[in-house]
Amino acid sequence: MAKHSHRFRARLRAWPAQHGHAAFSSLGRLWRGRGASLMSIGVAAIALALPLGLAVLVHNAAGLTGISRGSARISVFLQPGASNQAIASARSAVNALPGVLSVQTITPAQALDEFKHLAAFHQALTTLQSNPLPPVLVVTPGDSRVGPVEQLAGKLRTLSGVDQVVTDSTWIARLNAMLSIARRAVWVLGALLALAVLLVIGNTVRLEIQSRRTEVEVQKLVGATNAFVRRPFLYGGLWYGAWGGLAAWILVEVALALLAAPVARLAHLYASAAHLDGPGFTGLVGMIVAGAALGWVGALVAVGRHLRAIEPG
Repeated sequence: MAKHSHRFRARLRAWPAQHGHAAFSSLGRLWRGRGASLMSIGVAAIALALPLGLAVLVHNAAGLTGISRGSARISVFLQPGASNQAIASARSAVNALPGVLSVQTITPAQALDEFKHLAAFHQALTTLQSNPLPPVLVVTPGDSRVGPVEQLAGKLRTLSGVDQVVTDSTWIARLNAMLSIARRAVWVLGALLALAVLLVIGNTVRLEIQSRRTEVEVQKLVGATNAFVRRPFLYGGLWYGAWGGLAAWILVEVALALLAAPVARLAHLYASAAHLDGPGFTGLVGMIVAGAALGWVGALVAVGRHLRAIEPG
């Protein structure tokens, strides 16, 4: 019993060294065959960069179109001719409602001044004897989803002094539906391209197994276990995937950097401070981990299938 326990502890102590040797030896092998390795890493990088880039574009599209916190607006039209006291009272009542993020007051004088700056209305407004525009409270809900916006609009309609409530939730619902389809498409494309990465790395590992067939046969002749023989190939697949994930992140960041200036010019024309958000450090870690996992699984499938066929003759 003590003998088995001692053997188990010896194996446990040797385990980190064995895995470390397999990891660094497989990395060195990738470097020695860097021409072929770069081709496999490049294919994996492009396959991983496509869903990442599309996910980043969908995220930025949601931000650029205002589908975010505080993007919805509810216009509360008060009774025409309401006094300043009535406007202040209505604003206090609106602020007291749950789910209200902010309230902006547009007085009749401010609204009329804005209309005067529009060429189509300037001539007509000069003939008015009095200001017919009502005071407006522009309410920003804390939750931009259609349901909460409509619920808040219903509460606003019950307030004293309110003449009409207009929401802009319809276009938000349409854009949310389109963005939902885009996000689902990203997941489907990501799954297909993840399968492509598995196949590419699996095929690369298969070719490496064939090229090292004699070495594998010798290892098995001297008593090496399948786990020992398999380990360097698994780490090779992990390195292929990890480097592919890193390269994919770099490709997306470069693409966003090239698009940053045109987007900034477009945002300036619309008097907006919009900018493109990249995957960031979280995206970098996620891509490396996802790539490494795909590479490990691809190598595991290839090794499990082809290593059993190699037996010393």
